[in-house]
Amino acid sequence: MNAKEILLDHVTHEISTGHNAIAIYILLSDHAETFNKSQYRDCLGTIQRHAFDAFILSICKLYEPPKKYPNFSIPTAIQNLQQQLVSLNISVEKCAHLTEFVQREIDPGFTACCETDLNRVPSLIIEHFADRCPQTPPRNTYELDLIFDALKVLRDKRVAHYEDNDLQGLSTTDLYGAQRLLAFAKTVIKVMGYGFFGFSQQAPVTPEEFAPEKSWVWPQMQRIIKILNK
Repeated sequence: MNAKEILLDHVTHEISTGHNAIAIYILLSDHAETFNKSQYRDCLGTIQRHAFDAFILSICKLYEPPKKYPNFSIPTAIQNLQQQLVSLNISVEKCAHLTEFVQREIDPGFTACCETDLNRVPSLIIEHFADRCPQTPPRNTYELDLIFDALKVLRDKRVAHYEDNDLQGLSTTDLYGAQRLLAFAKTVIKVMGYGFFGFSQQAPVTPEEFAPEKSWVWPQMQRIIKILNK
């Protein structure tokens, strides 16, 4: 599986899956008091738990480190890009288009004044995302690592293996932190996915883009809730 397929197919799908899952979880949480009194309590509670588990699994899939067995994560795509950079044949036009991101996010002093400088753009961008990609064990100075590590602990303790352990130490895993992980993944898609293999949409993605009400399932869930409330 090459980096293009991983980024534009698998990672894009996983971002959407994670966004929809957390939207369902939040919406059902918002109406928990009503649903807990209804005849659908058990069914809706099961859906909510599965939505939360699906969200955690999506995040972990997005940032799974490269392994011997195939996976379709951002770190695997970055590794492939590093190994295949010379053969990517990224055009000078695309490199020129990506210089704005380099100047804004990586090197404010970078000046694309000749073809040699332009050819450095893809490697600078790959190094930028490789360095900032969330990972475990966490680097103490990098918040996204801490957020991702907490979610991975949740996966191990709650989803993959049930353990009756105290999880109060996972307070850093809040909704905004989860949205930040999705936003980083979407930024990777916009800059490297489309920048290298399509047409770059360079602006970094903000966590607010992953508010529950911006998911495509939100309107459908609202209609379902209206039906249930009747």
